[in-house]
Amino acid sequence: MLNGKEMLMITIVYMIFLTKIEAMKPMSESDTTTITIQRATHSRLEKMGSKGETFDQIINRLITEPERRSKFEKALEEAVPKIEQTREDARKSAGCLEGVGILESVIKEFLKALKSR
Repeated sequence: MLNGKEMLMITIVYMIFLTKIEAMKPMSESDTTTITIQRATHSRLEKMGSKGETFDQIINRLITEPERRSKFEKALEEAVPKIEQTREDARKSAGCLEGVGILESVIKEFLKALKSR
């Protein structure tokens, strides 16, 4: 059985993987459309992109980010009880309690930062 730290790491890697797969999907001409935006918006989008990134990829990243953050936040919230259980197990077997405590505080600070956005 995986402990809380292992579950957290697996969740993070999986979410990054899903994001990369979504960005790699090819587009056909029939899947595209034209939108009208102001030049200032166009410029802002350009600045938000990376070299070689299409406007479609930039916009999808901007749309996906809040969704992904919400899923990530939920995964972290689910990890906290598992970490607390790991802490209890560590108390019984002693040794790694300090490391679990540090991980727990980092996760709680991260959740607090996410919620404040």
